[in-house]
Amino acid sequence: MTTDPRTLIEDPNLSREFKEQLLQAWAASREEDESSWQPYFDEYGLGKRDRTPFADQRYAALLEHGSDARAANTSRIALGEHLRPDALNDPEDMLDLGARGLEFFELFLPAARRLGYESLELTDYYARFDAERGMRLHALARDVDTLGRSVDTARTELDDNEKCVTAVRTGWSGIAAAAAIDAADRRNAQVAATVDRLGDLAEVLFEANLTLSAAVTNKAYKVVSLHQPTVGGYSAAQIDVLAQIYAEGKDGDNSVAKDCMEDASYWFPELADDDYRHVNGLYKDGGAGALRRLDRDDVVRRAAGIAKDWLDANFRRVYEEKQQEFTAACADCADAVHAAYDAVVAEARSIEVQPGFRPEDTPEPAPAPSAPEVQNAGTVPAAAPGPAPVPAAPAGPAAAPANDGPAYVPPRSGGGDATTGPAAAAPPIGAASPIGAAPPAPVAPPTATAPMTTAPVAPVPPAMPGLAGIPGHLCRRRAPSRARATSPVWAIWCGRAFRVVWRISVPSCAR
Repeated sequence: MTTDPRTLIEDPNLSREFKEQLLQAWAASREEDESSWQPYFDEYGLGKRDRTPFADQRYAALLEHGSDARAANTSRIALGEHLRPDALNDPEDMLDLGARGLEFFELFLPAARRLGYESLELTDYYARFDAERGMRLHALARDVDTLGRSVDTARTELDDNEKCVTAVRTGWSGIAAAAAIDAADRRNAQVAATVDRLGDLAEVLFEANLTLSAAVTNKAYKVVSLHQPTVGGYSAAQIDVLAQIYAEGKDGDNSVAKDCMEDASYWFPELADDDYRHVNGLYKDGGAGALRRLDRDDVVRRAAGIAKDWLDANFRRVYEEKQQEFTAACADCADAVHAAYDAVVAEARSIEVQPGFRPEDTPEPAPAPSAPEVQNAGTVPAAAPGPAPVPAAPAGPAAAPANDGPAYVPPRSGGGDATTGPAAAAPPIGAASPIGAAPPAPVAPPTATAPMTTAPVAPVPPAMPGLAGIPGHLCRRRAPSRARATSPVWAIWCGRAFRVVWRISVPSCAR
């Protein structure tokens, strides 16, 4: 708080009516400083008033209120600099700056409650103003940035997947290839749609964050602009004196009202008559002549009526305008905040992520048992007697149980049928490996009596990086070969396992 009234009087942002009140209080309280305040009296065209009973208290209060008004103006300027549409502001800081405007209600709410203009408590105003405290917009901004970078990473990986599928499409053919590529394409399309929706959500979150920041900043700016140290040329203490004259004296003689009338008679022109100044004692006719006792009830009622008329015409209008501006500022902020949250929630709930591969209208597959039982084993031709197969490598992730129907056995490409050719000698396999899992281990060719001579079984090459389960020789350069081989291949996972046995012809390295 400044103790130099000249600093406040020379401040261009303070109102003239406040400066006049300060000058009058300064002159009444510090008569010995006439050389300091008299030039300002001449400048403002003021006449010195008599010293009031509470001049010292009023002078100190006006110095405090003037300092608060300067601080409120500084906060208003700072908030104005944060009103840019692209500014992400901390709500705590904005509300701290805007809270200066609530000092208007701190000053004038007691008088308003006495006059019946106000039903709320001061705590109600602070509670409503602080409704948005606790919003961590910078933390939300970091989360939005993380989401945006995750979406970018997902798009990059999706592009890599699509390139791999394109490579597989050029080097792998057949029924299983077509089914696997179709499943991968459908899955990529689903993922692309989900990633796009997540990108939209990130944009909505980004805009919502700016909206929340702007809403709080606008409210704080409007509220800090409510600050006003005087109303109608009178300070809050003087307004309260007039309010007490009406509230306590409307029914007649009252000691509180009479004390306030005597105080107001020094600075409120309508009550400057001696009847009001000396209402507590006897009327003094210039120090001489007869003394008479006043009808105190009549004097107090008249003073209460005068005070009420002025308050209704001046103070009530200003106070209710401030009430409405505060209410509108808080309501606008709340509406903007709720609309921003509703938009984010609606956008987030509209995103449906399809978990895993599965056909339409089927539930998620149950977890596979550790040792799935082969169903309908009778539909698979029995393997020819021979030595025990070579133990397989450690199995990858467990697959879902086989389908209830018979296993599909495509025709071999070298003649014969599925029950007489070399494919019939392949041992049954209980489940398929999902696309993206580790490839099955090579199985040693069984010893069987086949009706025709076939080339020795070629080992299954390692899987292509990034597309587990897809033969790697389809994407690697190998020495030219005309070998023909029969090999069980498991390549499809769409919610059910399909047994696929086919004959792969490798004319040369796929390019």
